[in-house]
Amino acid sequence: RKVEARDKALGELQAEFESRSRWAEELSRKVEARDKALGELQAEFESRSRWAEELSRKVEARDKALGELQAEFEDRSRWAEELSRRLQTIEEARLQLQSEFEDRTEWALRLDAELQNANAELQLARLKLEAIRNSRLYKLAKLLGLKFKV
Repeated sequence: RKVEARDKALGELQAEFESRSRWAEELSRKVEARDKALGELQAEFESRSRWAEELSRKVEARDKALGELQAEFEDRSRWAEELSRRLQTIEEARLQLQSEFEDRTEWALRLDAELQNANAELQLARLKLEAIRNSRLYKLAKLLGLKFKV
């Protein structure tokens, strides 16, 4: 009986051992599968990390380029503002000169009109003087030696 009990206990232990061995093998396969998946995830993580680092370098390069473009934009904006101020100053000077030109043109036209009036009066005076010199009374007085203030 003891042998049977021992054989029975041994059989149960053997069955439990086999069951636990299958469980251990199954667990080992699961661990291997998870190790493989973990290795794949690690490789993907490293790949994505390299991609992220490359992307970060590109972003830094673009930020630097953007900073340079911003600085150039600010320089050009200051230049354009200065140019605009200079253009405004030139336009003000042009308007001042235009006004002065118009004033002087009006003055010159008035002088020209006055000169034409003076020339017309002078021509009229010459005609009168010529008429006086051609008159008989003037010629007679001249023959007699009389002097006229004309």
